[in-house]
Amino acid sequence: MKATLLVHRSPRCTDHVLFEAPIAGASEIALAVEAAQRAGPDWRRTAFSTRQRLLETVASRLDAAASDLARQMAIEIGKPLSYGLEEVRRAAQNLRDVARYAATHVPEKRENAGTVRYQPLNLVAVISAWNNPVAIPLGKIAPALA
Repeated sequence: MKATLLVHRSPRCTDHVLFEAPIAGASEIALAVEAAQRAGPDWRRTAFSTRQRLLETVASRLDAAASDLARQMAIEIGKPLSYGLEEVRRAAQNLRDVARYAATHVPEKRENAGTVRYQPLNLVAVISAWNNPVAIPLGKIAPALA
């Protein structure tokens, strides 16, 4: 059976194909979910300092690639360069904010109604708007990882 492809065309010149990507079917999605679930227990045991350092590393890499990512957004979705730069910078700052905020929280505390525990999630799926391809997904993924 031939794989179904997503054909992404230039928003400016619709006869120009920018790229094609295979569309995952149910079996590929199930394999990805199983792999993520298997990795979950190890991730939960990962020290917060390591998770925090990883978020900071991704933020630094976003800053370094901001111009390239903004240019790619301009080509692929027609986003103005200045908006793309702002989005990437906002995403990097959001990662830093999540790392900093998570560092100030106690993993477990007792309240009147019971005990509150903070722990990384095992698996998240993000369905995001096409017009903010960096900031929106990372705004959901970073807290889940922290």
